[in-house]
Amino acid sequence: MVAQAEAAHPKVEPLELPQGETHFTGATPNLDKLVQEHPELLELLYERSCALLDAHLLTARAEVTREERITCCVMLQHGDDRTFTTAPYALSAGVGYRGRDNFPELRRLSPDWSLCGFCSTWLHDTPVDDPQLVAAAIEQLDAALAPLAENPTQETLDRLLPLPQLPCLRLREGFQAGLYLATVLLPPGTKEGAYTISATEYNTGTELDVAIDNHPLKWHHGKELDTLRGELTVYTGNWGQFYGSKWTVRDSNGKPILTQPFLMQGWQR
Repeated sequence: MVAQAEAAHPKVEPLELPQGETHFTGATPNLDKLVQEHPELLELLYERSCALLDAHLLTARAEVTREERITCCVMLQHGDDRTFTTAPYALSAGVGYRGRDNFPELRRLSPDWSLCGFCSTWLHDTPVDDPQLVAAAIEQLDAALAPLAENPTQETLDRLLPLPQLPCLRLREGFQAGLYLATVLLPPGTKEGAYTISATEYNTGTELDVAIDNHPLKWHHGKELDTLRGELTVYTGNWGQFYGSKWTVRDSNGKPILTQPFLMQGWQR
């Protein structure tokens, strides 16, 4: 079970550029086609990426080692939405990513869409001007959108990022084990309320020591689903000590709306 859990943890490898690479132009033929001809499909893909915590579909990374390792992060942004800045991939992809609330705009694609990002030294988080690294990351992001651009249909969207049966709970580890980003996926049009999340040990039913950071949980209403998101710290257990847990989400009346099992580990204090 431990091996399965570790294998299932998302691993997005950055594009590593050799010394002196100069042939990247930053062209975005797939993204341009979707923005201009199929913005509704792109918006649904964006919404699903945010809701399902699979932001790596719309986020790209490139790295190069010259005098010091430099990391570039580029992401697609819709309107003024800053959802990706709190996604676990953006938080954990490198030391330089943490603590940034906003990403500078790199290119305006339309009134509603833009590419944002930055380059920085990996250890010291010092901003770096590296157009080739930015261009490489932009091309990497554009390549991820090729399947939808080549066949812009609802079926392609569902194949790329299918929606789960609602309601459901998704937990994704942050930059350390035991720190989780929790997202409750709900049917569209769900009435807001004081929803709560709790957890117990799977076999004994003993309540886990769980703290919800930045309470209350944040709501986001979309076209296909509504989401309720919060950051959790699980204090029960230590790093590498995997155990079964059972998580329950209750509505404002205290009624359970879902219960799901998770294999997890606690944050090592």
